[in-house]
Amino acid sequence: MTVYGRHMNCLGFLIDRLKAHNYEERFELLSYRNGGHMLIPYPYCPTTMRQFYLPTVKGWEGLGGTEDGAAKAAEDSWDKVIQFLQRELAQ
Repeated sequence: MTVYGRHMNCLGFLIDRLKAHNYEERFELLSYRNGGHMLIPYPYCPTTMRQFYLPTVKGWEGLGGTEDGAAKAAEDSWDKVIQFLQRELAQ
């Protein structure tokens, strides 16, 4: 399962590639408008920090999306990720 912000629609090629190669395992792709680059797929985690410092390049990196968009994505995706893992790990 992949969870990502909708602006990163370039990841849609993953689904096409899996299908083209007849990938047999179950897969899902969740996309969220304004979710940003780094979605934390569990709810109730603060989403106000939209950037982080990278000491290796001595600079700040933005996460994209919005606070509200990341929060909504985390809330919506949480149950879906849990259900996916329970279903797949039960096999």
